[in-house]
Amino acid sequence: MRIIKDDAGSGKVRLRTETPDDLWHLYHLIREGDHAFSLTQRREEQPLDRIREKRAEKRTLYLGISVEKVEFHGFSDRLRIHGTILPDQPDSGSYHTLNIPVGAELTIRKIRWDALDRKRVRQAVEEGKRPTIVMVCLDDDEALVAVLRQYGVREVATIRSGRSGKRHPAPGTVVAATKNEYFREILDTVALQGSDLPLVVCGPGFAKEELLSFGRTTFPQICRDAALVSTGSDGMAGVNEVLKTGDLSKVTSGARIAYETGLVEEVLREVATSGKAAYGRDELSRAVDLGAVETMLVTDTVLKKDRDNAQPLITRAEEGGARVAVISSGHDGGKQLDSLGGMAALLRYRIP
Repeated sequence: MRIIKDDAGSGKVRLRTETPDDLWHLYHLIREGDHAFSLTQRREEQPLDRIREKRAEKRTLYLGISVEKVEFHGFSDRLRIHGTILPDQPDSGSYHTLNIPVGAELTIRKIRWDALDRKRVRQAVEEGKRPTIVMVCLDDDEALVAVLRQYGVREVATIRSGRSGKRHPAPGTVVAATKNEYFREILDTVALQGSDLPLVVCGPGFAKEELLSFGRTTFPQICRDAALVSTGSDGMAGVNEVLKTGDLSKVTSGARIAYETGLVEEVLREVATSGKAAYGRDELSRAVDLGAVETMLVTDTVLKKDRDNAQPLITRAEEGGARVAVISSGHDGGKQLDSLGGMAALLRYRIP
């Protein structure tokens, strides 16, 4: 994400989206009552007696709306902002939807930008400078290709070696006849994501080593610096295993999803041993009052649905010197934190 203009006096921030992750950040940044402005297409309203005669053509114009609802479609990399057109604009008061793709400019106006809003914008700008990670988790029979984004893991493709004997693979599954074809199909799929992206190859057994041996000859640009990680599982289970163990640091120390998953895993370990962790609003509130909170974790789901109740507790924690980490609910770590109520804390010391 790139900040084009930040006008503190008017509460307006003009942004340009540069990656699909930016749309995810905006989904959690824009809320009901905010104003959003962007280039859009809209049909001109026609008199009732002419509606059947001819359907009005769409025209491109710059519109602002008062936001009522925001939707993020990760499968199509598009943000949809619904609301009513602001006064002094064409068709004022009518409903309209702004469709925001990657590469679009968008202006957001808020009555008040709180500290968490500002932090999310800074995070989006910084994260945009870091590379996306491509992961391949495979065994002798099947390979999963996935891409790590800030909002979670996205499955790209499944490739089957043909050795499993299944004649009717699942829709979207590619079947290769020979081992070399199997490896080539995997690396062709990786190359489509971008030849300059960090690559992690993981899985049980020796197929991962064979893939990289093949790839360093046939796809050197992709495989030259690839990281190799052993896991006990294949498929998405293997990908999640790598995230939980923190082995992504072999590829990039700044991978946000690895950082978030590691924090949640640390909380779960402390909870299991009655150690330096707290969860549940009452327990968290008590820990904040005692100044015991070192890092507070809160999921984006809580911030989206229960911000008014969560914000005072977060503010008190920050005033006490705590760091606040917003955790995406799009990966396993975030889902586990949601199961604890969406908020938890790592403590400076154990409290009775």
